[in-house]
Parts: sequence; structure tokens; C-alpha cells
Amino acid sequence: MLALDVGNRLNVFLDGIREVFYKVLFFYKEYIYKYEEKLLKK
Repeated sequence: MLALDVGNRLNVFLDGIREVFYKVLFFYKEYIYKYEEKLLKK
């Protein structure tokens, strides 16, 4: 049972990291996109 509990916690932890990673990636893409738009307008 202990291994199962550790596994569940690890899964929750990894899901959290994945969620944060995707959010950061999304904001990064948005930022780059807006930044490139500004550069192109000049």
C-alpha cells in the first residue's frame, strides 16, 4: 500500500509540474508572438 500511496503522490506532483510547464509555454508563445508583431511593425 505504501508504494501505491507514493505513486499517487508522484502522479499528482508530475501533473502539477506538467500543468505549470504548459502554462509557462503558452505564455512564452504569446509573449514571443506579440514581441515579433512589434518588431515587424517597425
